[in-house]
Amino acid sequence: MSGGLIAGSCLCGGTGYQLEADGVLVLSHCHCSMCRRASGAAFASFVMALVADFAWTKGDHLINKYESSKGIFRCHCSCCGSPLPMQDPNLSLMVVPVGSLDSYPRDLQHIETFTDDALSFMRNKHRGGLFSLFGETLPEEAIFEETIGQALVDKLSDASALGSALRSARKAEDEEVLHLTSLSFRQRESAAYWQSFLDKVNIRRVRLGLDAFPADFLKQIAQRGDVG
Repeated sequence: MSGGLIAGSCLCGGTGYQLEADGVLVLSHCHCSMCRRASGAAFASFVMALVADFAWTKGDHLINKYESSKGIFRCHCSCCGSPLPMQDPNLSLMVVPVGSLDSYPRDLQHIETFTDDALSFMRNKHRGGLFSLFGETLPEEAIFEETIGQALVDKLSDASALGSALRSARKAEDEEVLHLTSLSFRQRESAAYWQSFLDKVNIRRVRLGLDAFPADFLKQIAQRGDVG
């Protein structure tokens, strides 16, 4: 790992991890019933980072796993029961509970998912979810307005253009002013949700010297039944 690190741990301190600060992609708030049960809260908040930007630092022997969905193993500390980071195999992401972080990365984009499943007290007369509750005006199905990711994805089908695409992406990012933005998805299985992650993941993978996922990757995992 290189660059600044963010550390995290469970309640008893028996387990610990670290991740690259500049590798954190987004902050996600999920209202689905499984995340509510796993966290014990009205919704669960996670930061997303590539597996390559994440490392356990202690307590491997205390990590218990439960397969809540096919290939998705939710983790917790066997001593104190705290929710711990888990891996999303589709995009090689680590899903890290925000409450376990020692410090919080700033200027993250917030994503809200499964707002159709939000609890009654998280709703107003218009729709459900955090952003609706606090007066944010959002389209039914929001997508990232990031020319960085789209420029890269558009060119990934042509391997010879990858270097040019990366240079364009870096230039666009250098010119971008960071703002806190909020996007809401009624269901996590939406194509817009997955496309937004694929854009960000591919940019980060290329910077780390990893192969980018192909342009038809979403179709591939949809055929496997991993995306609705």
